[in-house]
Amino acid sequence: MEDDDQTSSEWSPVISTAAFAALQGVIVYALFECWRRNKNKRGIYQPRQTQRPHRTPCEPSAGPFSWLGSIGKVDDSELLKMVGMDHYVLLRHCLMGFKLTALPALLGIVLMVLVYRTGGNGEVNFNEVTMANVTKGSTRLWYSVAFMYIVVLWTLLLWWKEWENFVPKRFKFLAEGDPDMNKEVAFATMVENIPEDKRSSPALYGYFDNLFPGKVSYASLCMHSSDLEATLEKKQEALEKIEHAVAQRHLEPPKETMTRVGGVACCGGEKVSSEVHFKGELARLLAEAEKEHSRISQDASKGAGSSVASSTGFVAFTSAATKLAAAGLSLSGKLNNMDAHNAPAPNDVIWDNVTAPALFVDGKKKIANCVWMAGILFWAIPVAVVLAISDLDALKQRWDWIPLPSPSSFLYGLIAGLLPVVALAVLTALVPIVIRLVAIKFCRMKSEADVDLYVFKWHFGFRVANLWLLIIGGSIINQLDPFVKDPGSIVDLLGVSVPGKAQFFLNSLIVSLLAGLAMDLSRIIPLIIKTIMGALADDVGKSDRELRNAQAAPSLNWGVFYPELLFVLLIVFCYAAIAPIVLPTACLLYLGSYLVYKNQALYVYVQTAESGGGSMYLLFSFSMACLYIGEVVFLAYIGIKDGSYETIAAVVLIFITIFWHMHVNKKFVEMSKVQCLEAAVAADNKLLKATAAQGPSSSADHPFEGKAYVQSSLKKSEWETSPEGYRDPANASKLPGSEVEHRMVEEVSGAALNA
Repeated sequence: MEDDDQTSSEWSPVISTAAFAALQGVIVYALFECWRRNKNKRGIYQPRQTQRPHRTPCEPSAGPFSWLGSIGKVDDSELLKMVGMDHYVLLRHCLMGFKLTALPALLGIVLMVLVYRTGGNGEVNFNEVTMANVTKGSTRLWYSVAFMYIVVLWTLLLWWKEWENFVPKRFKFLAEGDPDMNKEVAFATMVENIPEDKRSSPALYGYFDNLFPGKVSYASLCMHSSDLEATLEKKQEALEKIEHAVAQRHLEPPKETMTRVGGVACCGGEKVSSEVHFKGELARLLAEAEKEHSRISQDASKGAGSSVASSTGFVAFTSAATKLAAAGLSLSGKLNNMDAHNAPAPNDVIWDNVTAPALFVDGKKKIANCVWMAGILFWAIPVAVVLAISDLDALKQRWDWIPLPSPSSFLYGLIAGLLPVVALAVLTALVPIVIRLVAIKFCRMKSEADVDLYVFKWHFGFRVANLWLLIIGGSIINQLDPFVKDPGSIVDLLGVSVPGKAQFFLNSLIVSLLAGLAMDLSRIIPLIIKTIMGALADDVGKSDRELRNAQAAPSLNWGVFYPELLFVLLIVFCYAAIAPIVLPTACLLYLGSYLVYKNQALYVYVQTAESGGGSMYLLFSFSMACLYIGEVVFLAYIGIKDGSYETIAAVVLIFITIFWHMHVNKKFVEMSKVQCLEAAVAADNKLLKATAAQGPSSSADHPFEGKAYVQSSLKKSEWETSPEGYRDPANASKLPGSEVEHRMVEEVSGAALNA
């Protein structure tokens, strides 16, 4: 690592970054300690206690750091029961990251820093304790090789232990599901590419009953019902506006909500009572929905000639073993014919997309994949555009009418420094949002779990492109021509460029550790939003539904969160042997992440559906990709340092990793993706015992009376046809907040009524 730029090797940027981040973190954490004790903010810091009280530990005491004691009492097995498999996998990954970096961090500080500091290459300051200070051809390179072996073999051992822990729990989930999950999931399949002659629920039922006699509970063919769903959405909007209008009358003084009817663009027309108007709209929309429902039912009865029947359906079986056979075998043995696979949970299904043909979805995904790949290869272009439009000097030359402070002023320097950073952060934050929108609206993917994994995969690709841009500069596409002419040039390029950015990435880890975790723990942004909304509208004037929606617990977006964790892992593997000084910070960051997100998983986040740790497979694949990148970077740098035999040893390490990876894929990965037959039979026996205990009135042939896999728009009996009453005791169990908060709301509303 050449030290042409002396400022990049000084310790002062690291110290100033740590001081500023620590100050921010201390302030934010102090605010968290104060706010979490406020009972009015329980909806921000403890929403799980009202929405999942049976899976949430006791409220932490008011003392400083008492939340650490509360989460520390929850052991590994209890943690899984409380947070579910998806959060469990996340927390185990954070804990594994801590273990993975703890041993190398200790050895790195005790041994490798001393080895590098006395390397004799004349480096100073930060570079003095990195591999840059080792002279070319020095026997000290063997210390680096041995240290890299320790890091890699320790990582492989930890991953092996992680798979041994994960696989039994994965099989148990596939057999029993999650405690809060609809039990039909373990017995249901989603069927795609249904031929026209079987496009009705009775025909689909008959087909599977012929294959598995007496083992089919019900079959439901999905119908094209977009018009009905649009009408029901409008009906729901009218219903909620009625509830809001009723709630407004309980303010002091009472407020009559009005709405404008007729006119164009808020002009003309007349104002009428919202309650009266939307009651009329509700009746009209219900009549339209009834008419559309009848049309779909009549059309669906035609069977093969139906215009509303789709090529997708669901089949629920009476035994998990039968479902396993149906989902694991080819139904017809013909290409592009009917195919059955495990159904996602009913609340995980994106019902607006469920009727999209499977071939249509696959085609759209291929188009989107090409777009994302082009975006990754040419990522430098949008970054350059964003930085160009955030350059104050360029803006002033192009549009001199823009009022800007004097170039010599402090404000100008502050804006000039922050604007590019903020602009680039906004661009980076938009990436997962855009990918998610494309997955749902363009590709029409059918489950939230599939969307999360899709965002995870491509968001991580853009993070790697961002890393490439930071380290090497320019788009990946710019390096393809030199790579084609000389494949070895890319390795040399990495070996030269990566070590020089060690200090930059150390600073980023410090900021994440000292400031980022405190921001996540304090949940400042949701708190600010809630405070503003509370100041704009009194809770007394809100309907029960509005209160519930405002207090709904958030869910963690895996597609955004996991790439950030993997980015840390990539830094660890790239710099473990080259600049081990980054390892203690990474170790503390993983430990802090485990503690913070364990608290959030136990008290804050509620996932709408569980995939049973489905993200584990992509997480493992990308973790191994990070390890391979780190090994290649180390190999390249050893080559630059003229370590001949050391280079051979580094190559051997890569092959050891490859053979281990292949063995783990065969032993753990592939076999754990689907349910095993033994677990399925055990689940069936458990169901039979439960059915027998219920007595002869229970039906073993049709245990699923709710039929969760029938489109909700087609289940007319479940339509909501009347507004909820204001503070109706029947809605008390649905209201957010604690019982004390419920009582406070009732007292305030009662006082308003008496007045």
